[in-house]
Amino acid sequence: MTLPIEEKTIRQLRHHYLIHFIVLGILFLSTLFKVIRVGEIPSSLQLIIDQCSILLTIVGIPLALKLFSNKTNKKSRPYNAEIGTKIYKKAFSQRLYFLSFIILWNISASIVSPNGNYTWLIIILFIVLLFCKPSFPELENLIEKKDAGNAIT
Repeated sequence: MTLPIEEKTIRQLRHHYLIHFIVLGILFLSTLFKVIRVGEIPSSLQLIIDQCSILLTIVGIPLALKLFSNKTNKKSRPYNAEIGTKIYKKAFSQRLYFLSFIILWNISASIVSPNGNYTWLIIILFIVLLFCKPSFPELENLIEKKDAGNAIT
C-alpha cells in the first residue's frame, strides 16, 4: 500500500520533530540535574550571555513563527502536491532548526552560568515547540486541489 505524498511528508517530519524534541529534552534534563557542568566564567561575560539569551528568546520565537507563516501563506498556491510539500518541508525545517538553535543556546548558557533564568526560557521554548508539530491540515491548506467537476466552462 502506497501512501500519498502528503502523508509520507507528515510522517517524515513528525519523526524528525520527535527526534529533535527528545534530544533537546535529554540535554535540558542533564543540565537541569547538573549532569553536565563547566567551570565558572567571569561575571561580565555572564551578564552578556544573560542579556543575549533573553533577547534571542524574546525576538526568536515570533520571528520563527512569522517566517513559517510567510513561507506557507503565499498568494499563489501550487497545484502540484510535490511542490507544496517541498515548500512545507523547507518552512517547517527552518522553523524547527531556528527554535532548536535558540534552545541549544539557552542550554549552553545554563551550563556555563549558575543563573536559573535559563530553565524558564527553555521551558517556554519547549512549550512553543509543542505547538510547532507538523500537521496534515497545514499542508493541505498549502496545496490547492483542482476539482474537475466544479470547473466552470
